[in-house]
Amino acid sequence: MYHASTNNVPGLRDLLDSGKASVSDRTSAGWTPLHLSAAAGHVDCCKYLLAHGADVTSAGHVGVTPLHRAAVYGHLDVIKALVENEGDPKARNQHGFNTIFGVLHSPFIRDPAFKAAIITWILQQEQFLSMLTARTIRETRFWGGLLSITQMV
Repeated sequence: MYHASTNNVPGLRDLLDSGKASVSDRTSAGWTPLHLSAAAGHVDCCKYLLAHGADVTSAGHVGVTPLHRAAVYGHLDVIKALVENEGDPKARNQHGFNTIFGVLHSPFIRDPAFKAAIITWILQQEQFLSMLTARTIRETRFWGGLLSITQMV
């Protein structure tokens, strides 16, 4: 797990090749190596794990996926890699929150323009368009009109 959270691809490769670790190992909180890499923003490690069978839709603590973790921490490159590898844009955690909600309410992304850039990218993806709801539109308007979602619909 340490190698996944520190972007040590060679160390991770050694552990996986030796059988001392697996892409499906979990911490006591239910996080997989992909969850940890996604949260830390380590796109190279995420890509390596995905190429070696990591489950991009794996739900950890309270149903949070690696995509949720990347979104709440504002790691756009990781979000892109996960979506390109079948990350589920409609996945909601046990509280009912999706990736857009995570970005909008993230205390870790302080720049409203960057929040807007992430959300814009998400909304431009075909698989994300079907997740637009009236609630998402209302929340975006509430957050100072980061985006004009209504123009995109």
